[in-house]
Amino acid sequence: MVNNKANKANKRWTSPLKAFESKGQRKGAKEVVANINKAVSLNDTSNAIHLACKTFSHDNEEIHDIEMDNGAATALYKQLVLVMHQKQTRIHELEKLVHALSLVYRCSLSRRAHSVCDIGDDLITILFQVIVETDPNEDSRTIEYAVRTLRLLSQSDSLRVPIMGHEDFAEVALYVLTRIPKEEPRVEAMYSLASLTFNTENMERLRNDSDLLEAVINAAARSGENEELKKWSAATLWNLACLPNNKMSLPTTPRLLDAIIELTQQNLCTFTTGFAVAALRQLTNEQENRVLIASFADGIFIEILGEIAVRTDVEEDTKIKAMKTLRNIIISETSDLIMNMHPNILHILTEMVRNPALNVEIRESALEAIKEVINCGIIDEVPYYREILRCINVLLRSKSALHRSVGLSTLNRHCEIVENQPEVVEYPGQLEALAALLIHEVADERESMPQRSSNDSAGDESSNGEIEKDTVLDILLKLVTTPDNREDIAKTTILLTALSLLLPGDTDEYRENQKDNMASNASLQLLMALASDPTSQEYIAKHDELMTKILKLARTDAYVKQIFANLALLM
Repeated sequence: MVNNKANKANKRWTSPLKAFESKGQRKGAKEVVANINKAVSLNDTSNAIHLACKTFSHDNEEIHDIEMDNGAATALYKQLVLVMHQKQTRIHELEKLVHALSLVYRCSLSRRAHSVCDIGDDLITILFQVIVETDPNEDSRTIEYAVRTLRLLSQSDSLRVPIMGHEDFAEVALYVLTRIPKEEPRVEAMYSLASLTFNTENMERLRNDSDLLEAVINAAARSGENEELKKWSAATLWNLACLPNNKMSLPTTPRLLDAIIELTQQNLCTFTTGFAVAALRQLTNEQENRVLIASFADGIFIEILGEIAVRTDVEEDTKIKAMKTLRNIIISETSDLIMNMHPNILHILTEMVRNPALNVEIRESALEAIKEVINCGIIDEVPYYREILRCINVLLRSKSALHRSVGLSTLNRHCEIVENQPEVVEYPGQLEALAALLIHEVADERESMPQRSSNDSAGDESSNGEIEKDTVLDILLKLVTTPDNREDIAKTTILLTALSLLLPGDTDEYRENQKDNMASNASLQLLMALASDPTSQEYIAKHDELMTKILKLARTDAYVKQIFANLALLM
């Protein structure tokens, strides 16, 4: 109860005090504005402006609103117009005038908008005029105050489009960002751009202005730059990166590409990384840019994008875009170039494909990139051929039917070229991987098919298995046509076991499948090619399961009988 009475007493005394202060502030503001309006002589004008700066130098938004209601901004604008006509002799007054404007426009956003509406676009025009006509090297803060005033106006929603839509805006903004040596005006200009690009129409203006956009990117990327400037440039770039259906006007100049590299290598914030990826994705959507970007700075973008795609501190959407951008770069025209610069990229892509923790879209894009790279070396000899074979081997051993399909189809094309076959045969584990696919498929046929016959998806899996088996046999048939490969193939015991499983079990099965079963026919062709060559006969003769099958088949086939007789001599 005592506290309540005390509070009521305080309110009774405080309220009149506030009213008195408000009345005094209105009277003070009114007198300051009146002095500005009636000032005619240079001395009167100088004194009035000096008093305005002193009076308006506070952080109370409500008082600034009172000053605006009394016409402070309009009075200062009128004096500014007069002074600009005599600016050579009134430099000091010019600085004080724009300073006073930058103080009084710390009023509420609604008052800022109403003020510009009352004065008109001429306010923006004359502020631009002050900026470009003031010597940037003179010992004054005129440009800083003028740019700050524009920044304060740009924070009002209703003023963003008129300011950035002004015919001189782009030229003036570019001038401040690239030609003014002092940091403060450049920070204010970048802060303004960050505010202005909260508006979609203004985002589109900036993205279509290649010079201004490049200036923003360079500011964000430049090492040793003012941290405030970098912060606001990063915010501006993030605004652009978030623009739907973003298509920016970006030149593929070395300076711009260097700036994008810098953006990705800084720990400023995720804004710059997101924008850099968005910019690269747009550039790489154009076919003519891909070779340039792939080769730029020794292929550094390949490394950068690959790292971003798997970073844990980057937003998922940015990681997906990074991977799709990398996929844009890795095409048939660039694959050899990229592999010569970064042969490890194939290993990185392979690990991405195998990593179940990564987003599906990232893994899909990685697989598409792999498909481009492993086509290298089919026709022309390449120094990284073993890297390609290693990747194919990993794909063949994958649990994913899609991965195996990519590996098999590509390996089949490689084996069409005889010069590639020795390396394929000699690569550690390659023949074993092919044999494992055959054995897996045979086991499915003999053990699982009856249980899966009524399941549609299982039927698709069975169909994929048949295709895999046929492709493996096709690869092996290509390899055994070259005599030098036969001994290495025959030495692979698991492969001989796989062939024995594919051969018909008895003469009746042999007759039944002789025309229809391609796998049995292909396996028999493989076996006959190996068994008829002195370098591989010994291995066939020592394989009990194969010899048992051959003995059964020899009873009905004269050619097989002759082959068995030759093999029997080696047992």
